[in-house]
Amino acid sequence: MLRCWSMFAVIDILTLSSLSYLAVLEVHVPELPVVALYGMDTTLNCSFSHASPFNLSDLSVFWQLTDTKRSVHSYWASQDQLTDQGERYANRTSLYPSQLGVGNASLLLRRVRVADEGSYTCFVRVEAYGSAALLLQVAGESVNLLPLFN
Repeated sequence: MLRCWSMFAVIDILTLSSLSYLAVLEVHVPELPVVALYGMDTTLNCSFSHASPFNLSDLSVFWQLTDTKRSVHSYWASQDQLTDQGERYANRTSLYPSQLGVGNASLLLRRVRVADEGSYTCFVRVEAYGSAALLLQVAGESVNLLPLFN
């Protein structure tokens, strides 16, 4: 009886280990703030590791502002889904479609503005899910100054 119980206990432990492995996908972003130059394009790096090959139709990628949860860019069903995208990001974001299959969920943000500064969260789902947040800082906004002396 004890031997049988031990076998089930081992199976239960293995099952729980497998479930916890499946429940979370490792998502990686830079630990240090990303510094972007005003008016230039920047990439918000996000990568994920998946243990087995997957179909892109099973992949979902969501980028959002961490504090407001406003949508920056969404991808699922093998294509961008931008109907809920925040207006200020319209025509300024894209993923790297050819890199999605190798675990690159990075976001290209074009023509960076001061208002873009803040925390961004990258969510990835392929059977399991994971997320990570990074900080974007904007530097070097050009200011038109009138000459003080003629």
